[in-house]
Amino acid sequence: MKHLLLCVFAFSLLFSACKKEEIEVPPIPDVTESITVSEQGSNDETARNEYDQSIESAFKALETTNFGSRSADSGVILPCGIIKVDTTGGKHKIVYGSNCGRKVLSGSIVATLMPSTAKWQDVGAVIKLDYQNYTVLFEVNNQTLVFNGSILVTNVNGGLIYETITKQTTIEHKIRGNLNITFDNGKTRSWQVFKRRTYSAANGQIENLEAQIAADSSGNIAEVGITKAGENFITTIPSAFIYKNCSKGQAIDTFVLVDGKLVFTVNSNSLTAEAGYTLENETITPINNCSSIGYKLSWSIGGISKVEFQYY
Repeated sequence: MKHLLLCVFAFSLLFSACKKEEIEVPPIPDVTESITVSEQGSNDETARNEYDQSIESAFKALETTNFGSRSADSGVILPCGIIKVDTTGGKHKIVYGSNCGRKVLSGSIVATLMPSTAKWQDVGAVIKLDYQNYTVLFEVNNQTLVFNGSILVTNVNGGLIYETITKQTTIEHKIRGNLNITFDNGKTRSWQVFKRRTYSAANGQIENLEAQIAADSSGNIAEVGITKAGENFITTIPSAFIYKNCSKGQAIDTFVLVDGKLVFTVNSNSLTAEAGYTLENETITPINNCSSIGYKLSWSIGGISKVEFQYY
């Protein structure tokens, strides 16, 4: 059951804000006859995905080491990009510094349990994640994203994730944060996060283990912030993102985003991202199962509509 603690799930969100002013219309991909595929890099869509993946990797590292101090050389398998977890004064410094697929991660995230006398399974226990120049370098285009700021994860009703199976309970985590993201144009933008993550397993079966990620504020607002281009934006999640256990009950490291929808809005312009799609022969098809590989992005900017596919 220890391995069940390793599942913290990734999903991409788009962010928002409420200040009304005259702003530039954000760029839209060129309209072409065929479906285009967006590339990872120093842009808002990728930034949303990367910060969320960082939460996943941080919790996997903490659970893998049992909140202890170990390094990759000790025989413990740490998540991709992490080289060690150092413990000092009740804090756990997750150090990044290696290649992870087509990107290189560096910098660190410091995790602190609050209060220090608590246990993570306690009702109301909080883990604070402090980002210290957490950097993502994309090898395909040499672009970077740099994250600083803090994320707070609260164990709302107590318990551990594996208890969704052993006790058939539902585990709920509240996520609040303020992140400063520096893009490759040298601009640093502030984003706020308002999310809720719920874990459950129908009939207590490991193959039914899933996480649902939703907005956790009025109006289904998930984030507020400023885009790379300096525009205020708002993101809502009208349909929760669902991650399913796709490991067929043999392990729990393989989770796939199979469903969910968000809407990213800048004034009258919008981008809708729907999860659970595949791309074959330039056709974007909803499948909503473990074979899902990306999002369908529907743009509506300046009276122009565009559909695009983006890999997870």
